[in-house]
Amino acid sequence: MIPRSGRFTLLVLPALFLHPEFAGALTLDEAFRLALKKNENIAIRREDVDAARENIRLARAAVLPSLTASVTQSRNRVSGSGGFATFRNNRESRIDIDQPLYGGGKEWATLRGAAIQEEVARKELQQIQQAILFEAALEFFSLLRAQENLSIARRAFDLARDQLALAAARKEAGAATRTEVIRSEVSVATARRDLVRAENSVGVYRARLGHVIGQTVAEAVTAPADPQPEADSSQLESLTRRALDTRPDYHVTRLNLKVAEEGVKAARAAYRPTANLTGNYSRTENVTSFRDNDNWQVQAKVEYDIFDGLGRDANYEQSRIVLRQAALGQMRMARQIELEVHESILDIEALRAILRATAAEVAAGRENYERVIAQFREGLSTAVDVADAHTAMIAAEVEQAGARTDLDLAGKKLELAIGSMGLSHLNHSPEVSR
Repeated sequence: MIPRSGRFTLLVLPALFLHPEFAGALTLDEAFRLALKKNENIAIRREDVDAARENIRLARAAVLPSLTASVTQSRNRVSGSGGFATFRNNRESRIDIDQPLYGGGKEWATLRGAAIQEEVARKELQQIQQAILFEAALEFFSLLRAQENLSIARRAFDLARDQLALAAARKEAGAATRTEVIRSEVSVATARRDLVRAENSVGVYRARLGHVIGQTVAEAVTAPADPQPEADSSQLESLTRRALDTRPDYHVTRLNLKVAEEGVKAARAAYRPTANLTGNYSRTENVTSFRDNDNWQVQAKVEYDIFDGLGRDANYEQSRIVLRQAALGQMRMARQIELEVHESILDIEALRAILRATAAEVAAGRENYERVIAQFREGLSTAVDVADAHTAMIAAEVEQAGARTDLDLAGKKLELAIGSMGLSHLNHSPEVSR
């Protein structure tokens, strides 16, 4: 039997891991703020930045002097004549200092490389932040689309029930057959099925968005008031240049190239001599005889490797290979960025055209439905005609809602492609900039 205190713990512990609930309508800006604040991947990248900062301290330690102090206490037994022995107590105090003077430039190249690696970590943090923001935008607009589809499904269900009521009334009046009533009942069942699916989609995308932002989304999200994206193919060159100036992942390739250059310098240092300065001071106290000895020493040392089995040659060639790979990686990234910008622009152009087409399709579908339902009331059309007109109108409305949210999302995809995704949030959020 579980004691009462244990039962209380079992009830409370699961609640600690539940997401808090977001009250009120959620905007895209609020979703961005929560995603940056709550996401674990961003917190991990922040720790990477801190680790890179500590690596700078480690690299700097190689050029600073080291100072060591020690105290040794000893007791010695000394055999004397006649089988007698004496004991001597000694204490030695010692200070050692070691100062590197010249390491062929390796230590400074390592220090510069560590500083560049910290900037790499910061850019990678920005890259993961923008990826999380785009994920939040993807789930936000998916939920927005599901909400619109749910509204359409509810209207479709209401219209199907009205059609059934009208068909039943016409049958009672002798103006319609049982077949038309059955066809209307099928339309109601189909609309109810679509309504259940739409309600489920809203629930799924609320859960997905809540997972990204770390909050339970209980209310409807609000469509952003931003104007629709207007980019076109004539802006490809200018937007690509902007992307190369802004994209954090492209900055990472530039920094990796600098790190590789410092690696070559560090490898080249193995062909140069090294020099260091050491010194020590020691004081030995003979407690028994009350005699003290003071000693000090200063030593300058220069070393040069004449032959190391060709290891430094291999190390130098490896550093040059890494440098060439970094240069090729930067070229590949530039081409990839141009492709992503181009794809985003093409998507926006296509979705604008699709949105215009669906607007005309919705207008025509609604007019057709009104005409057909009016004819059905007069006995000039059948339930099948009404169902076909109803299906065509609903399909057009769903397509229009999808094209509208897809266009909004394509705008965010372009922002991600040019590196401007959520910059206002990244620059002003206290949870992000440290």
